[in-house]
Amino acid sequence: MRFRSPGSFVKTLKCSNPNIVIGEIPAIKTVAIRESPYVHREYAFELSVKEDAPPGVSRGFITCCTVSSPDGDVSSRIPVDIQIAGSINARPGTLFAKTEATAETLPSWYVTISGATIKNSRNKISVQTTADWLSAFNADTSKNTDDSMRIFVEVLKRPDEQQKNAGVNIICDDVILLFIPVYLSTE
Repeated sequence: MRFRSPGSFVKTLKCSNPNIVIGEIPAIKTVAIRESPYVHREYAFELSVKEDAPPGVSRGFITCCTVSSPDGDVSSRIPVDIQIAGSINARPGTLFAKTEATAETLPSWYVTISGATIKNSRNKISVQTTADWLSAFNADTSKNTDDSMRIFVEVLKRPDEQQKNAGVNIICDDVILLFIPVYLSTE
């Protein structure tokens, strides 16, 4: 990220978002401003995200405190929006079933979702299907651990011939973190 500070020297940078870490603040360019005692300084600094940051949209402001010659401290606010992708996986990662056209029961599966994202964001995780013939929900919470949760996926009705493929989205803060494909075939 670059910040231009005409006539001022950056003293400190602070971020209102605890998931964002600010690196060094070196001045990378200094240019004298014509016929004035001031200089134009350009700064570059690196932002990083903490490893345990929850997935989703994370917003904050970087406050730049500067020291300016006669005025003292001057602050600027720089908005920062970041999209944090989580690391999660599903077991099984793909759901497949072969059903008979006349079968009375339709397939269902238990799927275990695991990873650090679950531990940090369990209360923000939601499950959504991509077809009306498919259902998914958080199931059997007694089997959940700190870094895993179980969902139950079931076929509610036989899909149309053209719509035999669908999926389950694992979502956190309106961001799809994981897609689990579901394939059906009939005999």
